[in-house]
Amino acid sequence: DEDRLHAVHSALLRVFARLADYVEVQFVHDELRADDATAYLFHLARHYDDMADWTFFLHADAPQHIHPFRLLENVFAAVSSGTLSHDDIPFLYLTHNYLDLAMSRHTWDDYASPSLWRHLFGGSFAPPREAVAGYCCVQFVVPRSRALLRPRTWYVRALTWFANADSYWSLLPAGRVVTWHDLTCRTPAQLWMPWWHVVFGEELRCPERHLDP
Repeated sequence: DEDRLHAVHSALLRVFARLADYVEVQFVHDELRADDATAYLFHLARHYDDMADWTFFLHADAPQHIHPFRLLENVFAAVSSGTLSHDDIPFLYLTHNYLDLAMSRHTWDDYASPSLWRHLFGGSFAPPREAVAGYCCVQFVVPRSRALLRPRTWYVRALTWFANADSYWSLLPAGRVVTWHDLTCRTPAQLWMPWWHVVFGEELRCPERHLDP
């Protein structure tokens, strides 16, 4: 209800006001949980025309997924000082858990993943599981030039789909059935996790940071 949303909004402002000069809290309404998928897409669609030079996409529990946390601090410092180049770092995952889908089936489903890929990127083709690699937990930094590679309409369409219950139903062959496990795990958003780099023009297999020249 409105009172609860106001209380949450006030609490978030108190926390983040210590970390930034300006804080704006936006709520995204999902029919079923989509978490970072709709949160990130909402920002990309809403701020398409006034995108920052660099945008950090982070979870509230970022320290649990970014090790060492100094990596985030150093990237923040490089952005603030103007020493980070779009050419040198066109996209950067900040988390530490690398997902090579050739080695692991985590975040891949033989029915749902190809269906999700075709829905997001169009066409009748979806890459094989072995062709995709990225990082878990969807926390990254991207420059404006890469965020604008896709039109605003792409982000709006993806946002509308993830915010709708159809994003669950279309990935499950049983019809309009959503299990407790799928809802708790936010299945559509989870399956998309290791593909975010593709949205911003990176190759299917994102190399591990220490192996990326």
